[in-house]
Formats: sequence, structure tokens, C-alpha cells
Amino acid sequence: MDRAEFQINFKSAPDASLAETRGRVEAVLAEIRKIREVRRTFATIGAGDAGTVRDGMVYVKLSEKKERKRGQDGIQKEVRERLGTIPAIVPAIVEVGRVTGEKPFTVAVRGEDIGLLKGYAAALKQEIRKIPGSSTSR
Repeated sequence: MDRAEFQINFKSAPDASLAETRGRVEAVLAEIRKIREVRRTFATIGAGDAGTVRDGMVYVKLSEKKERKRGQDGIQKEVRERLGTIPAIVPAIVEVGRVTGEKPFTVAVRGEDIGLLKGYAAALKQEIRKIPGSSTSR
């Protein structure tokens, strides 16, 4: 989905100080701001109930979809490549508002009776589609 925004969550080294994490945030921001489609950024350290001085978050707002030649996926691919050059962080690109960086889930329906399994899989897919914010790819 192209919402023209995403966030980058990362952890710095286990023994990182606030100053070290601040340096990592500045490095992330410097790389992100080199991308022409980026319009605004906002960064925090240690936000949330479980946040520590090791936890950084950078919000990225892109130009509107109609103003860009490439989609959000292409931009995020470049972001991943750029973040790979920054030492001592473990980054995750996630939807805005996700604190922990959850990823999509996969459901496997298994058994012996293929016809029965197809029926269960179709019914499960229909139920999952009713959940706000969810999507199915198969």
C-alpha cells in the first residue's frame, strides 16, 4: 500500500548511550533526506512505555503519490539499502503507528482431504478479509 508515509524503528547496540543513539538517529536522517521524494521527517528516541535510550524511531512523510514516479515500495527499498550502510543499528520499516515492527502473519491450512482443506481455506480467507486493516495475498 502506498500511504506516502512510513516509519523506521531501530535498536542501537545493547550498551549504547543516549548520545550514541542520537548519533545513529542523525545518520538515519542524513541518509533519508537524500531521497528526493522525502518531504518531512520526525525522530524520537526512547518513545513509548517500553522505550529505552537504544530505541530510535523516524517518521518519514513522502510527496503525494501523484507527484512521484515511483511507489512507496521502491522508495522503501532504497531506504533499506541506505540504512544498511549505518553501523550498529537493527532497523525495521513499518506502518506508521506500529511500535514493535510487527510483520504480516501467515496461516497454513493442512490435512489429508484437499477438497475439505480448500473449503476451510476459502472460509478462513473470507473471515480474515473482514478484519479492518488486514489483507490477503493468496
